[in-house]
Amino acid sequence: MELLRAMSVLRTKGWLSRQDRTFQDALLDGATPRYIAPGEAVYDLAADADGFFGLADGFLDVLIAPGQATPSLAHIARPGWWFGEAALINRSPRRGHITARTKSTLLFFSEHHVTDLQRQHPDVWRRIAGITVDQLDLALALGAGYAAKDVGTQVRYALCRLFEPKNPTLTLPVTQSEIAEIAGLSRNATGTVLKALEARGVIEIGYRNLRVLAFDKLQDDT
Repeated sequence: MELLRAMSVLRTKGWLSRQDRTFQDALLDGATPRYIAPGEAVYDLAADADGFFGLADGFLDVLIAPGQATPSLAHIARPGWWFGEAALINRSPRRGHITARTKSTLLFFSEHHVTDLQRQHPDVWRRIAGITVDQLDLALALGAGYAAKDVGTQVRYALCRLFEPKNPTLTLPVTQSEIAEIAGLSRNATGTVLKALEARGVIEIGYRNLRVLAFDKLQDDT
């Protein structure tokens, strides 16, 4: 994806779409494109917090490793997803391991560029903190899914996190085993729920992919 197209995507999806045009222009003026191959790491837990990212094209695996736990798949990021800002804000270690699921285009924004933006936009850090709020919302949804009382609700919560009402027909490259991992369940238990949802016309299961056909019904069940 060319740079101008990547910028256009991020102007219309996610955190940056909620900012005014002047700020968008100023931030994107310092964008550095990064093209990531499938399986390549964007960063890991040991990486320096030297900037933050916006995903313009492709899908990313978000793996978390609280404490000394083995990294596990918690989310699959889609275009419009922003990340990496929390470690930058307080100069702390990265909080996850981000790997490209597919060929992906990202825009990188360095700490130096953010510092320069403060001259024109003194509230730049408050604006960037909005990304952290989005990540907190995702974390709360993740916790709510794990705390659900029944398997069906846990799977539906996982699907609602992966998809969105504005783009429900997105085809996500994901296997049933990976959905099980994201939901914190066994593959057999997850597969049973997915088959039932497909039989009701809520989702469509393909080969290593899944599409939501009726997001409203998926949401109504959560």
